[in-house]
Formats: sequence, structure tokens, C-alpha cells
Amino acid sequence: MKKVARKAVAKEKAVKKRALEGEGSRKAPKASTIRLKPELQTALDRISNHLNRPKNKLVNLAVAELLEKTSFQLRDDIEGTIENLRAYRAKDPDFEADIERFVEAEAANSAEDPYEGEVDESGQSLSSEIRELIAHA
Repeated sequence: MKKVARKAVAKEKAVKKRALEGEGSRKAPKASTIRLKPELQTALDRISNHLNRPKNKLVNLAVAELLEKTSFQLRDDIEGTIENLRAYRAKDPDFEADIERFVEAEAANSAEDPYEGEVDESGQSLSSEIRELIAHA
């Protein structure tokens, strides 16, 4: 078995052990109300009886495994997104292509813009107008 696979198996066993034994948490367990489908409740009852384990411990184990699996998936998704962003930024660090596309879109749609070509008669910049509005809010 590869070293990485052995580590994954060991980690999975540790998660299961903590969930079954209640380790890893210094706080008292918090009561929660859940609603199980009848077929899930029946299966949980049977497994609990067969393993001679409380249903609470089995539910904790199942939730711990789901959280562990989901956290790895989320981490992988986030890391993939970060890599995509880095690759995108590396291709065009000054965003020149994006700026060019923006300019082209503005020029192509200027006929539909009701404010195209209008000038503010006050001579005030938009930034100063915004600051003034914020100051009086």
C-alpha cells in the first residue's frame, strides 16, 4: 500500500474512533433534533442493535465522515479555483485584454445607453458627488 493511502486510511480510522468515543471535543455534546426518513430510522435501529452501539454514536460517526469528506472536496474546489485565477492573471497581468473587451462592449452598446454623451452641468466629478452624498447621509 502506498504511503499516502496508508495515511488516508489511518486518518479515516482516527476520525471514526473520535466519533465513536466522543474524543476530540472538550465541550459537552449539544443536543440536536433531526428527522430521519422511516427507512433510515429502521436501518439505524438495526445497525445499532447489531453492533451493540448507541444510535447517537453511529450518527456522530456518519456526520463526522460526511464532514471530513466534504471538507476535502471543498478544499480541492477552492484550490482549483485559486489555480485558475492565478493562471488567468498570469496570462494577462495588467488585464489589457479585459479592458479591451470592456471598451469594445461600451462602444458597441453606446446607441442603447440613454446617458451616452451627456455631461453633468455642475462640473463636479462623480467621485466628489458621491463623497458629498455620503457626507450628507
